[in-house]
Amino acid sequence: MGRSRVEGANEKMLEGTSTTFDKSYAPQNREEFSSILLSNSPNPIIVANLDASIRYVNPAMEKQTGFSYQELIGRKPPYPWWTEDMLDRFISGLERIRHTGVASKGIERLFQKKNGETFWVQISSALVRSNNIPECYLATWVDITERKRAEEALRESEDTTRVLLNASTDSAMLIDIEGDILAINRVGARRLGSSVHELIGSNIFDLLSPSLAKCRKERISKVIRSGKGTRFEDELDGHVFENNIYPVFDTQGNVVRLACFACDITRRKQVEERIRVAFHQLTSTIRNIVPTTDPPDVSFLTPRERS
Repeated sequence: MGRSRVEGANEKMLEGTSTTFDKSYAPQNREEFSSILLSNSPNPIIVANLDASIRYVNPAMEKQTGFSYQELIGRKPPYPWWTEDMLDRFISGLERIRHTGVASKGIERLFQKKNGETFWVQISSALVRSNNIPECYLATWVDITERKRAEEALRESEDTTRVLLNASTDSAMLIDIEGDILAINRVGARRLGSSVHELIGSNIFDLLSPSLAKCRKERISKVIRSGKGTRFEDELDGHVFENNIYPVFDTQGNVVRLACFACDITRRKQVEERIRVAFHQLTSTIRNIVPTTDPPDVSFLTPRERS
């Protein structure tokens, strides 16, 4: 009887993956095939007996931990790659899997290599049954060390940005081109009558009066089109603000965010107005005392100018 199409396809598959499997070797049964898959997996794999002693580790596990197959087979917890706090969590995890039969996925753990170097992995574990009888535990690892480092760098960057934002006495926020708030300092949140946590993700235009929102939309649109910052004044809740908006570019040179700063200049404006009124009154007084057809020469000089 001729070979089945499935057998032919299997041989072609083995031929097409000659870098992983030896062409001259074809698995004769399921166990042999499973062994090939385990041995050639790029991810670390560990098989443990029900008493948690190690039955098998693949070459990727040896490479990840720095411990050899001979060093690991038969070992019971605590495993040599564990950090100090792992034992209790490991035992409770095994008990949960054994009693519920539910696999655990996405567990992240910090381990250490034989040389002391630490690394992060994401672990998926399952209870393996034979004829519905528990036989062993199977766990696969995915190295997530680089992702964890990137996350930590991002957290540090965010912490630094948050400190810088909150160090300012001016309102400061970062928005996307639609106006959604990506970051804001406490001063800005207080002026908008809310908290930093509640404002993240909100749209700045929804928090302003229709007329003020329209004005700022026009200013922001101009910055996005031109790629140049702008400065302007407007009023919010009886306060006068000097606003500065700067574009933030992506690697292609497109404006993707806007950094917005607002300084409350109400008091300065009030002082300027008082000076203007006082100057007008002084001018009128001098004109009344010394009538002339020419306007009086009245000027305010700084001490340096007077000298």
